[in-house]
Amino acid sequence: MAISFCPIISVIVPCFNVEKFVGRCLTGLLCSSYKNIEIICVDDGSKDGTFRVLKSYSKIHKNIKVVRNWWNRGVAYSRNRGLRLAKGEYVMFCDSDDVYSSDMILDMYNALILNDVDLAVCDVNIVDECKSDRAKFEHPTNAFVMDENLNGKMPINDVVILKTTRVLWNKIFKKSIIDKFKIDFPRLFMAEDVAFCLKYLLVSKSVFFLREKLYSYFRRDDSVMGKRFENTNSFYDCVRAHESVFSFMKKHKIYANKDAIDISYANEVQYALNMMEKVLTSKISSL
Repeated sequence: MAISFCPIISVIVPCFNVEKFVGRCLTGLLCSSYKNIEIICVDDGSKDGTFRVLKSYSKIHKNIKVVRNWWNRGVAYSRNRGLRLAKGEYVMFCDSDDVYSSDMILDMYNALILNDVDLAVCDVNIVDECKSDRAKFEHPTNAFVMDENLNGKMPINDVVILKTTRVLWNKIFKKSIIDKFKIDFPRLFMAEDVAFCLKYLLVSKSVFFLREKLYSYFRRDDSVMGKRFENTNSFYDCVRAHESVFSFMKKHKIYANKDAIDISYANEVQYALNMMEKVLTSKISSL
């Protein structure tokens, strides 16, 4: 479809020690069929050559903005910084070791605008490069594969809230909603994306689900996500993320869909307990 007006879409890319992969990520974004994008790269105090790679791309491509945290502040801080810098009417996120398809931004934008919804979500292509048994620690309710019952335009209700993936990188958000409700990322080691997505869903009216796999997610043992599962304390963040959501609901007097959040919270508590048991069992067996 020809678009007569192409607003800026901001793509936020937090980066930490991804010298080997971030070029692949940026090349994919630069090949986008939707051209009016700004790419905001936040280097989170990388110890390798990540910042050098980012600067080399930004010198050639004027739509790439690079900022640097002088020490490692965490992905939540980096994404919040990216949000503050974003000039686009719409916001997307991309992990620095993953890849957008060339039509992802255009297809997501069209889905959002043509269907008059507050959020669009696409399916994901998972590329497994793990050699460890990390998969057993993956979150079942935060699965990357879209639920088969989610398709097309749907109103926000308890079922949609519970079944929508809580990752950021297969979604397009309206910056106006983020700004109006001051939605940001709580400073957690993991599950900060869960809190962000749930808050956004709670103040949205409808969502459009694309069945196309437009995002390629690369699972690696040495990724930031992979390292999160090495620390049992990080599983508490799944609970803390929901406490942030409850505070958000209280602040904005949101009463609809509370049952869904209560169920999600109970699932997170059980998940945290199960995962801590698995990690501890794995550590004991390795002694």
